[in-house]
Amino acid sequence: MNDQNNEFSIDQNLTLMSIYLNEFKFRVERMWSQTFKLFYATLVVILLPNISGLFSLDMTMVPVVMFRIIGLIMALTFLYVSLFYAKTLKASLQTYEKINSSLPVEHQRVRYSSLKFGKLFGGGMAYTLTFLLAFALLAVDVLLLVYKI
Repeated sequence: MNDQNNEFSIDQNLTLMSIYLNEFKFRVERMWSQTFKLFYATLVVILLPNISGLFSLDMTMVPVVMFRIIGLIMALTFLYVSLFYAKTLKASLQTYEKINSSLPVEHQRVRYSSLKFGKLFGGGMAYTLTFLLAFALLAVDVLLLVYKI
């Protein structure tokens, strides 16, 4: 730190950005890994009564409605957990952006929002995909429940 104004030097900021970038990459990998594991596990539970014949499983002892209820609970849990991961990802990105904005303009990382069509691919992608996946699970589960398929 500079003693005169208590600000980090460019080198110190770049070092911090590297640390936060590594954290961000870890959070991205963890978020999508956990999100897709939960998504597929929930989808299997929802569809198990329909696909049990393919695997020669006898599911007659468990009512189909139980799978639908458990699938609904898992889909809501999926939404909650995935939103938590998206929120931590957003916090990590905001910290990174805060450090980036403290650098002189010539050293700042280019933001997606400053690029053509960049606002479409900003930080909300994690939320958008989370809601789309959760909606797909809930729609499949409710349709199967309503139509008793």
